Amino acid sequence: MTDLIHGHALLNYLLECDAPQPVEALKQKFGANSRFTNCKGNEFSFDEIIDFLHQRGKIAFTPEGITVYKEKICND
Repeated sequence: MTDLIHGHALLNYLLECDAPQPVEALKQKFGANSRFTNCKGNEFSFDEIIDFLHQRGKIAFTPEGITVYKEKICND
């Protein structure tokens, strides 16, 4: 069984960063083939979790990379 990384781990990492993070740097940090989960238990690939978080307004794409909207992160 593959260990799942909660999407909050990705969001919290982005919160800790002083600047937007390039997608490739995030893939390197978490692993391009990693599997993620959300608060409802859904399973995602790296690209899928990025898309999911973007669709929910939790992250944004900037010319420098991905940034997080702190106020949009749930407390679950």
